[in-house]
Amino acid sequence: MFYPLQMDVYYSTTIQNALGEIEHVWTYDRSVPCRVASNTNYKDQNIFPEQRMRILDQINAQITEDIRVDSLGEMHALTDILVTNIKAGCGGVVYTETAGERAGDTTVYELIGYMPHVDLFNNIDYVKIVLNRTDEQAII
Repeated sequence: MFYPLQMDVYYSTTIQNALGEIEHVWTYDRSVPCRVASNTNYKDQNIFPEQRMRILDQINAQITEDIRVDSLGEMHALTDILVTNIKAGCGGVVYTETAGERAGDTTVYELIGYMPHVDLFNNIDYVKIVLNRTDEQAII
């Protein structure tokens, strides 16, 4: 399969601040080739003239490697993984924030689904992942 896009993968480490609160520190690990597709609600409703289509905050992606394992071989929970900077091979950014404190920056997504696809010979062919736009865009 052809994977025309790249996404940057970040992992979280937790620290405890002076007040005893748990804080996440996000660290860039690597870029991963991917394919992505946006979800829309156009199948769930009738489209009328001058009606706007609502775009959901989720995207589906396919990747060829296990992003639960970082470049050092350590395993991470899905809740400790963020994805951002989804861009085309020519360098063009695909998903960008248009408002708020990160306006003009790439959208940050959290990993909410992980489904490996196994071929006929029991090898992992690719992994389908579901990404959800995180509410806290200034997390990185």
